[in-house]
Amino acid sequence: MDRQTIAYYDRCAAEAAAKFRGISRAEWREVFREAFPARGRVVDVGTGSGRDLAQLLAMGFDAYGFEPSVGMRGEAERAFPELVGRLKPFPLPIPKDSQTGAPYDGVLCSAVLMHVPESELPEAALSIGRLLKPSGRLLTYVLPSKHGVGADERDENRRLFAKLAPEFITALFERVGFRLLRSWEETDRLGRPGITWNGFLFELETKPSVQ
Repeated sequence: MDRQTIAYYDRCAAEAAAKFRGISRAEWREVFREAFPARGRVVDVGTGSGRDLAQLLAMGFDAYGFEPSVGMRGEAERAFPELVGRLKPFPLPIPKDSQTGAPYDGVLCSAVLMHVPESELPEAALSIGRLLKPSGRLLTYVLPSKHGVGADERDENRRLFAKLAPEFITALFERVGFRLLRSWEETDRLGRPGITWNGFLFELETKPSVQ
């Protein structure tokens, strides 16, 4: 995962976490119910503010989180004490020798992939596949483009925002053994004008090699 992006979230963790917690957790319930088996083991890759992980736990999932920003992990645990002991510092791509707790029934990866350098995306997709059981589900949200991003794909805060077209995301995960179940568009839940998110629900058909 991009180091400058992680550094931003370390510096601005309190502000960023408060903004993301402002989105109602209730809005995600139906999406999570569709994506993951009831009471399944789920890992939130890129936990951020902790909002989604807390919602998964409240719904009865055996849920854990990976978050590389020490600042955001601290904010998540302060806001949601039930997350203490459930967070690990792994970035994407997840190193092969990491003690991830795999296999899981589901992976949530929301608003993360655009912060991964393009050269690391194939390994990031493989590492997500290695977390899952056969027929496990991946729910991911991607921002295909962001206003104000320069030619270097960075915003004014030096965060990486790679341009990720829906066709690219579908092909990326299909190459490593996933099958697309459905995709959709959503308006920005923070109400920011001109921002549309792409959502994807995948199922793992072929288990990636751990080699």
